[in-house]
Amino acid sequence: MGVYPPVAGGPIYWALRNTFLGARRTSCRLMRAYDMNWDISKVVCNGVPRNSYNPSVNEWIWNVDTDLWNGAGGKAWFILSGQVMFTFFWSFSLYTLLERWYVNGKIDTFSKWQGRPTD
Repeated sequence: MGVYPPVAGGPIYWALRNTFLGARRTSCRLMRAYDMNWDISKVVCNGVPRNSYNPSVNEWIWNVDTDLWNGAGGKAWFILSGQVMFTFFWSFSLYTLLERWYVNGKIDTFSKWQGRPTD
C-alpha cells in the first residue's frame, strides 16, 4: 500500500486525475506545435498546378468556370438556377409523386387493415 497525500480521494481517483492532467498537458503541447509549425496556406495549395494570367505558363487551362465571367447577369442566372429553380424542381417533383399516389390509391393501400370503408 502506497502513501498518498492527506486529501480526499483514493488511489483510483488520483490515478485518473493524473492521467487526465497528463493527457491535457500532452495535447496542449501537440496543439501548440501544430499551431506554430504548420503553415495552412502551404498545405492547402499542395499539389495544385500553377495558374497564371499568362496562358503559356498554365498547367490547367480549363479550370475556369465560364458561367461566372458573364458579369451580373451570369451571376444572377447562376443564383436563380442554383437556388430558386432547384427548390421549385424538387417541390414540384414531390407534389407530383404524392398526387399520383393519391389518384392511383397507393396512399390507401393499408386502409382496409384499419377497418375503414374502401371504395
